[in-house]
Amino acid sequence: MTQRAVCVGINKQTMPGCDLRGCVNDAAQMRETLLSHGFKQENIRVLTDERATKQAILERLAWLVK
Repeated sequence: MTQRAVCVGINKQTMPGCDLRGCVNDAAQMRETLLSHGFKQENIRVLTDERATKQAILERLAWLVK
């Protein structure tokens, strides 16, 4: 069975003044943790900020369960 993962980190929010800190870093660190636990790089998808659209997340989730 292939191990797969999707990591999403969104710092930039649509409402002014509501941006977060650390979410993108958390996603990157989770990726590194997964790599250190045997996940292959090609089996990890990371979406951050503007790239983490609803459509992109749904596509990665479909890939995850495929």
